[in-house]
Amino acid sequence: MQQSIFVGLDLGSSHCHQTVINSDGVLVHSRSIPTSEQHLRLAFADLGNDVHGHAEASELAAWSRSIISPLVSRFVISIRVHWLGLPKIPKKMMPLMPANLPNCSV
Repeated sequence: MQQSIFVGLDLGSSHCHQTVINSDGVLVHSRSIPTSEQHLRLAFADLGNDVHGHAEASELAAWSRSIISPLVSRFVISIRVHWLGLPKIPKKMMPLMPANLPNCSV
């Protein structure tokens, strides 16, 4: 049985940062890649069948989702915390936040 892979993608205008962990929470790799369709496809193409991706909402989110979604099991774009107009959240509470935030997935 193939192990699930979880990918976090920080989208930037010229470079993206991709962090990949397995279902045991072990870092598989962390790398910077140029922000282009070709490089995003290559970065996700060889990760396997059970890949779950995440990116924070940004101007590039819809574009990246259109490229990555066909290559993964699930790709979630979450809303930025500061867009909610919440007061500053203590760092100790941040691990609790994702379960309470709305997201859209494909």
